[in-house]
Amino acid sequence: MTETARLLLCLVGTSVSTTVAQRLAMHISPMRGGDGQQPSSFLSPSPFPWGDALAAFVGLQAGCLFLLLTARPASSVLLTLAVLALLVLVNHAKLRVLREPLVLADAWLLTQIFRYPHLYFPFLPVKRMVATVVAIAVCLTALLVWETPLAAARSAFGALALAAVALLPALVLLGLWMEKFPSLGSGLLTHYPVYKDPTDDAARCGPLSAALMHPVAVGQLKRSRPDYLVSCETRSLQSVWPENFARFLDVAETQSPSPEKISPLRPHVVLVQAESLCDIRQFFQEPQRTALANFLPNWDALRSKGRVLPTPTNAFGAYTMRTEFSMLTGLQADALGPFFFNPYLLAARQPLWSLARHFLQLGYRTLCVHPYAKDFFRRDKVMPNLGFERLVDIEELAHLPKFGPYTSDAALAEWVLEELARSEKPVFCFVITMEAHGPWLEGRLTEAEIAKTLQGIDRSLFSKEIQMYLCHLRHMDAMVGLLENELSAPLTRGKNHGPGKHTGNAAVVPHKSGTLWVYGDHAPGCM
Repeated sequence: MTETARLLLCLVGTSVSTTVAQRLAMHISPMRGGDGQQPSSFLSPSPFPWGDALAAFVGLQAGCLFLLLTARPASSVLLTLAVLALLVLVNHAKLRVLREPLVLADAWLLTQIFRYPHLYFPFLPVKRMVATVVAIAVCLTALLVWETPLAAARSAFGALALAAVALLPALVLLGLWMEKFPSLGSGLLTHYPVYKDPTDDAARCGPLSAALMHPVAVGQLKRSRPDYLVSCETRSLQSVWPENFARFLDVAETQSPSPEKISPLRPHVVLVQAESLCDIRQFFQEPQRTALANFLPNWDALRSKGRVLPTPTNAFGAYTMRTEFSMLTGLQADALGPFFFNPYLLAARQPLWSLARHFLQLGYRTLCVHPYAKDFFRRDKVMPNLGFERLVDIEELAHLPKFGPYTSDAALAEWVLEELARSEKPVFCFVITMEAHGPWLEGRLTEAEIAKTLQGIDRSLFSKEIQMYLCHLRHMDAMVGLLENELSAPLTRGKNHGPGKHTGNAAVVPHKSGTLWVYGDHAPGCM
């Protein structure tokens, strides 16, 4: 076979393989399009020819890149297939657990996967991925020994041509992300429309094609310069919260028109983002629902007061940063476009308006507390950009007792109350819990711990995984009760006084010590 034929077969093979892999990813994935219909299988007539075209072009790039590295056509096809196989496996695993396909923003989480493997590896098909890599490695080794390199690929002109096809499109994509080539970006988005829902995007364009269009959409969004990208002092007109929370903020602004007029005895404001918290009873039928009817008394009491904020209905098992960012800034998916997939990529780069800045303007101290590594999700950069004066992470909280692998909710609540007690100024305290973080693997809790925590519950109605989650849910409810009781006590303020503590020298006013708000970042991955 001539070198030209071998080269053409390689490029056609990588292009077709990428297109088929995209169709295969859709064929085996429980995705639905924007019209609620299941996408056609990869064997059906194409409902998204532009998506096929882009996937084929990506395959052409991959073929040229691997030819540039190896000069061997068959080996280049095999390497392309290896990458595609791993992407399909990971995409399917993510859809199964999180009900969402891969997006390009997930690439920024790769370093976290290896730094914090216990949070990710239990959900990945590790055995299948290892088997795939081993099989590919064996075949590739054999090919590299057996296959004759292409002389043209090793020539200066051939290498330059391969590099141009492999790298120039990537540079153009980078330019589009950096707000260059606006007409090209607008034209591409006409054929590859991507919005805020990755599942709809994948169904409309194909998962690979949609992921590659997200940076283009980001560049177009940045060109329009919405107000939240211009000034961190101005609250976006698109900032929205549930009505009861927005009304609370309006009252705070009315009562405190300027920091100079703020009394140091103003109540604290505590906002708790509870890990994997949702009202699990909604997922059960009888008799499980009856068994849990009175399982969350403190949560139910706070909800009756309008201070439990809703957990997003489309959030399952991960992407805490989306809920966290939306709650702190009020910016919802419609205002963020593709930034919605990982809004902390935006917040880590520039200051933005948030609740913390709102309370800073009212004379509050702003404090974020999270018993985990501060660089996780880049919170060490994000929280200062959102207006938090202080971020407390696991280094400062390492002495707190744990329940399971993570800091207990009760210990975290006690620490927060002690911190508020020491403050001579009102504090806006954003608390991110960790106790209930998955996965809920065998051995996470002992049988004695489960039995003690779930006293009065018929445990035979629930799987062991759900039992462990219920233990953490009950602890979260106790945390809510503790914080609400202490913050509802008459307000005192000073270095030696805190919620519910009174002395002869303490200033006691007819106001409660603070206000508590709670919400869950997402539904648990075990549901």
